[in-house]
Amino acid sequence: ADSFQGLYGKKVRKHNVTVRIIPETETSVRGCSVVYFAEDGHLLLDQSTLDPFTLTTGEAAGFTDRGGVIEFIRVGNQQRFSINVSASREAQLEISSRLIDLAIQVE
Repeated sequence: ADSFQGLYGKKVRKHNVTVRIIPETETSVRGCSVVYFAEDGHLLLDQSTLDPFTLTTGEAAGFTDRGGVIEFIRVGNQQRFSINVSASREAQLEISSRLIDLAIQVE
């Protein structure tokens, strides 16, 4: 959570970045464009709790198997990622072929 706080107030394509820590009692992440689920994340991936076009990312093992779009994977001292193309389509997101080429696994 501390790492993401450094993004607060920055701009991405003229849009201000807002960082929200979702408490365990909250069951919806509507209003978010990108959601990061920590390894011990409490929210289940359920499209009814997300807006269309929401990019879901996480680091828990099997995150993409459970419907997440991008799973961050530590390989040695490098941070890599896998992509669930079906989940990206369900979220109405288009993943660039360049990003897919960089992934260590594509589902």
